[in-house]
Amino acid sequence: MDATPCMVVPIIFTAGGAVFTVVGVRMWTAQKKEDDILGKMQKTQMSRVSGISEGMTKIRGKVAAINALKAKYTDNECVYYRSVEERYERVSGGKHSHYGWVPVSEEIKSAPFYLEDDSEKVLVNLGGIEGNWADAESVISEPSEPGVEASLAIGGHVFGKNSRKREWIIRPGAELFVYGFAKREGQLTIKKEQDFPLIASIRDESELVKLAKSDNPINKIAAVFFIIFGSIFFLAGLVMGLAAFVFGAAFGNLLPG
Repeated sequence: MDATPCMVVPIIFTAGGAVFTVVGVRMWTAQKKEDDILGKMQKTQMSRVSGISEGMTKIRGKVAAINALKAKYTDNECVYYRSVEERYERVSGGKHSHYGWVPVSEEIKSAPFYLEDDSEKVLVNLGGIEGNWADAESVISEPSEPGVEASLAIGGHVFGKNSRKREWIIRPGAELFVYGFAKREGQLTIKKEQDFPLIASIRDESELVKLAKSDNPINKIAAVFFIIFGSIFFLAGLVMGLAAFVFGAAFGNLLPG
């Protein structure tokens, strides 16, 4: 008897379980990394610009543009923008498929600027900053469901019913909190360095931490769910596969040659 057909379900269980487990581990690792970054940030002493030295630092000051950018959708003057286009479509999920907003394109741009307080100013370069660590001002308001004509908060442009554009910017003159690596390259510059985080927020540090940690329990529960159920499916697949193999071999031996 060929045991191959009997192995299809075990293989599906094993492969699916492995994928679920890997996803869960990655979610847990990402959350732990975020917690570690926030913890180190909170332990770092706030500095005035004039007191910055090379290494990790955190400061708060006013943005002074050098060569300002124009935001992609709203044409606002800024030193940083993140522009996202999304389409409302069916999201595959087997029996649990649903409709939702799916990213179509994303563009992130920044220009070096000075951050200044009453003591001095320092050059800041947000190039390479990860989108989730750039807490900027949202300048486009959108409906949460399709079928409603949406317009920009600034500009009055009307979008189609099944697509939307979202945009976040950091304006010249904005009060900005920055946590990053200060390095002297001709002049002292706070920028993204390998193995060191870069965070920029229009909020106070306490507000930023509160916002970042608000999703922690949900993310951790989801990670544990994926790991537990992934492991159960994986082990179940192995057991079923072994049983199918043993049964197939035993049944085959009983058949007349």
